Amino acid sequence: MKTILQSNAASRTAKLSILLLGIFILSALSAETWNISDVAPFPGGMVTAVGGSGLALDSNGLPHIICYQPRSSNTKLWHSHLVNNQWTTEELSLAGLGINTGPGVCIDADDNIHVAFINRNLRLAYAFYDGNWTIEQVDPTRLGTSWVGMVLDQSGNPHIAYTGTDQGHLNYAKKIAGIWNIQELSSNGGGSVTSIVMDSLDHPHILSWPNSAHRYWDGTQWQVDFVTGPGTYSSLALDAQDRPQISYYLAQNDTYSLWFMTKNSGTWEQTLIDPGVQQDKRGWDTHILCDSEGILHIVYFCHNEALIRHAWGTGSAWETETIDDVGIWYSSIAFVMDGDVKCISYYDDAEGYLRYATTQEFDLESPANLQAEVTNVNDILLTWDAPSANPVYQVTGYGVYMDQDLVDTTDGDVLQTLIPGLGEEPHTFYVTALCGQMESGPSNEVEVAISLAPPLDFAIQVVSTGIVCRWERPLSTNVTAFMIYRNGVMIGNTEFLAFLDSNVPAGIHSYWATAIYNSTHESPASNTEEIDTLGNSDLNLTPLSNQLLDISPNPFKLSTQISFSLADKGQFELCIYNLKGEKVKTLASESQKAGIHSTLWNGSDESGRKVSSGIYLALLKTQNTCSSRKLILLK
Repeated sequence: MKTILQSNAASRTAKLSILLLGIFILSALSAETWNISDVAPFPGGMVTAVGGSGLALDSNGLPHIICYQPRSSNTKLWHSHLVNNQWTTEELSLAGLGINTGPGVCIDADDNIHVAFINRNLRLAYAFYDGNWTIEQVDPTRLGTSWVGMVLDQSGNPHIAYTGTDQGHLNYAKKIAGIWNIQELSSNGGGSVTSIVMDSLDHPHILSWPNSAHRYWDGTQWQVDFVTGPGTYSSLALDAQDRPQISYYLAQNDTYSLWFMTKNSGTWEQTLIDPGVQQDKRGWDTHILCDSEGILHIVYFCHNEALIRHAWGTGSAWETETIDDVGIWYSSIAFVMDGDVKCISYYDDAEGYLRYATTQEFDLESPANLQAEVTNVNDILLTWDAPSANPVYQVTGYGVYMDQDLVDTTDGDVLQTLIPGLGEEPHTFYVTALCGQMESGPSNEVEVAISLAPPLDFAIQVVSTGIVCRWERPLSTNVTAFMIYRNGVMIGNTEFLAFLDSNVPAGIHSYWATAIYNSTHESPASNTEEIDTLGNSDLNLTPLSNQLLDISPNPFKLSTQISFSLADKGQFELCIYNLKGEKVKTLASESQKAGIHSTLWNGSDESGRKVSSGIYLALLKTQNTCSSRKLILLK
């Protein structure tokens, strides 16, 4: 496969003399850089359309290529276009047939796709895509080997020129007010369409062979202007004055040379552009268009030298250049212009790739509209929009930066990422687009400040064995532990929602707790509770109660930790029940000392089998008390 970006050789300069009745002034023309991208691999000979352009640009200037596979016994139509900066090729729900039945494709002002083609029943068909394909049979006549060209008028109505029952029959169909109107323009030659274009008055012009002729509608009737020279794969364009311009190959001295023909003051004038570029008749395809300065551009290929070429000029002054060095067995070129930007599609038979080349200059654009959302207290969800699509640089991934450091990458179709477990300091984020080893500039920056939530509703209680601290968990699954402080000194840590401070010295003490996030970051302090333990005899000492303290996490999937307190040393039982009152599992049945304890439940029953998801009850029973809490198991 070729690299994603190529450029032609050094630019050339040409001088235009006074031409075409002396109205042109000397000016300099330079070759342009052609950016080339591989669209899709198609072993077996995928080619672009003949007899009409297989390439069209939408309102954003992005290419759409309709292709077919002539060497297949089951010919199919394919649509290649850009989706999220990636070339996407899909088989159309249409059917084409035959080597010379290349489809014509157009895109209207609403970006709807119009395709004209010959179906497998050898009938002219038309398809329209506005989110769904609508397929119509245009002509009920069984056609022979047919050439098809299509163009849209200024109202978006399709006009189709095509071969009738044989190469002697040239037909024309147009759809006005939903009705197809069909005319036979010739029955004695000129049935193979090479071009159909519309002039400034919305009148169609058709170039065809054999018995080569330029036919055009003058508003009243069809006019025919027979021409000598243009044949297979010649091409027609109109200049700003609607004058016909024709490019074609012509045999000369046992070789085929590229020629140009224009009509000046009623007389056809011929100019040799690129002599001796073909040794045989294979690879005759040419396409001609006119830019805003009146300069004509022809793209063509040379089969024997395996070259895609470009010629530009007017009258008798022309320059030529090579766009791509490819291997071509049998191909054609589709050529369109967007303003003065030139775009072509063609097939490289040696590499087995459909290719797209354009003179438009592209940068790898930056992602846009980066947004940050704080979730789960200290996780950051970043989302962004893909950069504008272009056919040269196709985004393969995104780089995510925090405080100027690369912290994550995503695939090209992933437009979000989660940055977990951040501390309280503010952070700045931006995102770049990646294309292989290339990287775009940064997106917009967003700054996020994290505020770690402390434990909630901190409270203390004097019990016979010391001071019990209790609190509620912040609403975050990132909390992994709690730190307990007395008089500003950390005296312990726990995963539970309670802590017993035993051997409390006499005096006035202040207590608070902090939450530890992701085993790393510590929150600010909870509310502070103060107690005076001087003269313990005056305190109303309260024993610990027998109760369930905390179930975390809850809901849970794999396992959860159940913490509980016991007022006195003695026998207790901790069991899990379902909502029917049936015991599921006994977690503990033993004697323990007074204090705070915990155990795990992994969602299994007494036999070790996983139970179904749902709501269960944890039940703590002692000789005189019973405490219960709900827990939810998820799958």
